[in-house]
Amino acid sequence: MKWSPRSVCDLYRRRWDIVVFFKQVKQSLKLGSFLGHRANAVRWQVYTALLVYVLLRFKAQGSSCPVCGTAVIFFW
Repeated sequence: MKWSPRSVCDLYRRRWDIVVFFKQVKQSLKLGSFLGHRANAVRWQVYTALLVYVLLRFKAQGSSCPVCGTAVIFFW
């Protein structure tokens, strides 16, 4: 399979957006300790944290407050 330079650049740009998103999530969510030790409990906690993160980012984009939604603190 042969890729054009433009296709490679587009794929890399999309990949980089995903990497940046997960880096922001890791830094913001502070998932250092989990409530449960089973895979399902950890999975649900991560899914819930991701959902809250995405909702807060969505709210921050529509808000006129420049710092709203940038500092996410979880008390689990």
